Amino acid sequence: MAVILFGGATVLSALQQEDIFPPIVFSIFFIIALIGTVNMIKWKLEVNGDKIIWRFTFGKKRIFHFEDITYCERKKGSIRVYVNREKLFTIDSNIDKTEFMEDIKRRRIPVKSYWENQKRKK
Repeated sequence: MAVILFGGATVLSALQQEDIFPPIVFSIFFIIALIGTVNMIKWKLEVNGDKIIWRFTFGKKRIFHFEDITYCERKKGSIRVYVNREKLFTIDSNIDKTEFMEDIKRRRIPVKSYWENQKRKK
């Protein structure tokens, strides 16, 4: 919706304004909204058996396996997944993660609390 609104505002401001500043501002917001829309459409996390396929916004794809995961971290309902202290991805709290977490428990991958990890670092 934002893409349509900012796109229309860009065109209308370019037609009605003699000044170049408003069309440039609307164009910047249009590009940001367009990138956000493409991200929502293209970004994907798939779990097929032992394989985890992570597709980025612009087509890049990384493949992992559950045995690559060193630990997971809980923070306010979301789950962060790590391989060798490098964060791979985060599953937000508004996404159903029950099936993923069952696989994590079955494979005995440690699930730590974010707040406990912060206390240990100090």
